[in-house]
Amino acid sequence: MIFNKLTITKIGDIHLGIDGKDYYYNITKNPSEDFLQYSEYQEYFMAHHYEETYQEAGGYFCKNYKFLRINEYAGVLIVHGRYDI
Repeated sequence: MIFNKLTITKIGDIHLGIDGKDYYYNITKNPSEDFLQYSEYQEYFMAHHYEETYQEAGGYFCKNYKFLRINEYAGVLIVHGRYDI
């Protein structure tokens, strides 16, 4: 998938049972462009994964992620999807 000059490839996911799921994505940017910026992968997260439950029991929410930078042009985005209890 291409999103605002980023190439995004799903690596996989880890099921955490009733707690939810973690999704893993490889994010790269063409080296001829500027360095990969925080705002770029945060914009992808907000557009494709952010979800709020508003305190619904058993409701799915996704408000957190981690980004592990590999170099100036690539990294791994870990998206944390959870269920409210």
